[in-house]
Amino acid sequence: MANGFIFLAFLILVVGLIGTVWVFVDAAENSSQSAVLWGLVALFGGFLGILLYALLGRDGGTEDDRTRSVPDRGTGKISHRCQSCGEKYYAPDSDINTCRSCGGIRVERLN
Repeated sequence: MANGFIFLAFLILVVGLIGTVWVFVDAAENSSQSAVLWGLVALFGGFLGILLYALLGRDGGTEDDRTRSVPDRGTGKISHRCQSCGEKYYAPDSDINTCRSCGGIRVERLN
């Protein structure tokens, strides 16, 4: 009986961790909100957090989120860079406060 309980608890833990990683990776591509935030919701909310992300968080991101790191916008020169992960942005006419890749708030505007 105890071995079955330990196995079930271990299985729930592994599935929860895999779900959390999936939410984080998927939110980086398919959500306009922070991937870190959704990862924390999935980690602490368990199955309910993963379900919330699947229903509410997968909005496909905004058009600005999908295109702001593509160099064909603006002058083609780097306009912003995340100091945490190094992500480059090519949107000189935009204010970028949060990094799309890592969720960091240390995005600096370059001249």
